[in-house]
Parts: sequence; C-alpha cells; structure tokens
Amino acid sequence: MTVYRILTLNLKTDLVFTRGQRLFSHRARSIEEMIRWHDPDLIGVQELTEEMLPYLSRIAETYTFYGKGRNREGIHFADERNCILYRKDRFELLHGGTFWLSDTPDIPGSRYFASIYPRIATWAVLKDKQTGELFTFCNTHLDHLLANTKFKQVIVLKKQMMKKREGSFLVITGDFNTYLSSSALQALLDRDNPLDLEDSDPDNAGSTIRGFVESAASHDLPIDHIFLSRSCHVINSRVLKSLYMGNYPSDHAPVLTVFDSPGAPE
Repeated sequence: MTVYRILTLNLKTDLVFTRGQRLFSHRARSIEEMIRWHDPDLIGVQELTEEMLPYLSRIAETYTFYGKGRNREGIHFADERNCILYRKDRFELLHGGTFWLSDTPDIPGSRYFASIYPRIATWAVLKDKQTGELFTFCNTHLDHLLANTKFKQVIVLKKQMMKKREGSFLVITGDFNTYLSSSALQALLDRDNPLDLEDSDPDNAGSTIRGFVESAASHDLPIDHIFLSRSCHVINSRVLKSLYMGNYPSDHAPVLTVFDSPGAPE
C-alpha cells in the first residue's frame, strides 16, 4: 500500500470583465500557498492558459506540467489546457497524451456541435519512483451547457480510458460541470462500468463553486470531483474553502483526497 495526495482545481481563466482580486495575477500567490500548505503529490488543473505560466514558475520548480491545449494548431484564443501536475522527485512519466471529447477524439480541436469550445482529457501513465507502482491519471473538463453533450463526452471518456488505463489503479479528476445524480456521471460510475470507479468527494461537500447563483444551479452539490478505482482506500477527502494569503485560489473550491493505493501487482 502507498499513500497518495491528489488535488483538483479549476484555475479560472480571466474574462474581459474580471477585475481586482479575481484576476489570476492576484490569485496566483493564493494558489501557490494552497499547494504549499497541502503538499499534494499529483494535481489536475483545468482552464490553464499560456498567460498563467509565468505566475506559476515557483510551482513548476516542484511539479512537471503535462498536457496540451484544446484547440487545433494555430488557434490560440481560449486555448485552455487540462494539465496533469506531478512531483518531479517522485514520479516518472512513461507515456500519455490528450484526446478530444468528440466523435473524433484523435482530431485536435474537434467537438460536438452544441459545445462552444472543444473539450479534452489529458492522461498519463506514471511510475512511482519510490515503489515502482504504475497507475493512470486522467484530468478533464466537461461542457458547461447541455446535459446531453456532457453525457456524450463521458461516453467518449469511458471508451478512451478503457483502452489507455494501465497499472494498479485509475484516477480521474476534473471540473465535470454537473453533479453525481446527473446522467453523465451516473454513466461514469455505473457498477457495470469496467473502469470500476467511485467518487471520493466527502458526503457533506456542498457546492464546489462560489457564488449564490452558481451554487443554486448545481443544487448546492459538488461539480468538481476526484474519481478513484474502487480498489483504492480513501483516507480523507476535503473541499478546501479557506482563504490563502487573503484570497480565494479560484471561483471553484479545490478538492483534496488522500488515499491508499492497492499496491503494485505481484
């Protein structure tokens, strides 16, 4: 058995009307302090852009950022990434990649018609240098609008990860823009699903997005999740709703899960 600490966080890219303390440049120190305080081994971030990277240079001293943008080559507007961050001193990347949540997952920039932006998942097969254990980490961000689009994206996610997963366990982090009882997440957590996943969010998590209107839209339930293989044992899971350096890291509350892995196969 090996203990891992994993975090998921939507970094919240700046919009044209973003002002003051909500600007990423003002939140970067809060994000840095939150990560320093909780010391995760692995992090899944959503909405990471090229413009954010200079503000995250101190985090990059400890973690490798792995992942590519969601747009096809040459289109830089709103080219968000779902990067996987892993500790350089603990993990080795064996292989991985990015696929698109569409009917053509290998075509960069592809999307479903009703989705304003392309949506992606980034995956990596990692080796724990301390124990030799192999596992698969996937990080994603579902559409923010139609339930049917999210459902179709989850079906693509399932099919791709059934082919790509390796090692003793699978973890999927992300901003799923929906709650557990939705058709999309029920499809992901179906007991007949060969991925055999369960949600690690605490039962009393509440909303993971800040703001009365946003929380009401999600029925005051979490939309950010860490899904683990059922063979893992959750030790502790928390939604981090505190201020760090006097500011919130994002409009989403990070989720932190500490768990035991099932161990490397004999």
